Amino acid sequence: MNEQINVQKADGRTEAFDEAKLRASLKETEADEEIIENVISHIKDEIHPEVKTADIYKHARSQLKRHGGPYAARYSLRESVSDLGPTGYPFEHFVAQIFEAYGFKTAVGVHVDGACIDHEVDVVGTKEDEIIIVEAKFH
Repeated sequence: MNEQINVQKADGRTEAFDEAKLRASLKETEADEEIIENVISHIKDEIHPEVKTADIYKHARSQLKRHGGPYAARYSLRESVSDLGPTGYPFEHFVAQIFEAYGFKTAVGVHVDGACIDHEVDVVGTKEDEIIIVEAKFH
């Protein structure tokens, strides 16, 4: 790949393919350098002008799957969390389950009386003398 390849982002904008961005996202999977280099090389051989970033992502995930281990699942984590949706409800329950796995008792959608108004707290976790309060936002 000698010429600059532009990729189409999810919002329709285009930008130059950035190998460093791809490498950084692959490093988040904790795959070793040899696997990362293999995936990058394969993608560079396959990409074409105006390829969608979603297609690069799918291709990278597919290559990680071929190498086995947890790499593809880790690569999919951000997308999976996004799939929980903007309503917040599924994500709040997901967060509560994480705290439960660490021994907290949790409650979702707790209403707390404030000085002037009623407040909703997304997740409250309690364990011994600890209290954790979560306000979850979807971006």
